[in-house]
Amino acid sequence: MADVFLAEALDEKKESCIYHRYLDTNKYNTERHWWVLCEALEGLGNAFELTHDEKYRKPIVPFWNYISEHIIDTKIGEWHWCVDENKEPLQQQPKLSNWKAPYHNSRALMRLIEKMDKW
Repeated sequence: MADVFLAEALDEKKESCIYHRYLDTNKYNTERHWWVLCEALEGLGNAFELTHDEKYRKPIVPFWNYISEHIIDTKIGEWHWCVDENKEPLQQQPKLSNWKAPYHNSRALMRLIEKMDKW
């Protein structure tokens, strides 16, 4: 799964990962969604922990940099739902909802920190 992620979802130019690809048109959604990024951090951390293959660890810091620079709202707090291809937050998406709460990003980061302490 991690190899497919690296092959199909990693966007090294933007130091992030795509949201999804439309199978019927083979086009990509160019938005960057908070949950995809935080789950990618944890998934890459898991893959590295299991294999010790640097290809899984390499994207973690750039992903975190992308999150801290573009996803985290440093003025008001919390994470934006997503940003567009110009790294601008999509304001029509809520910061908190039934599907978005600080639990997910906090959990992913705490679990990643636990893993990194062992590296």
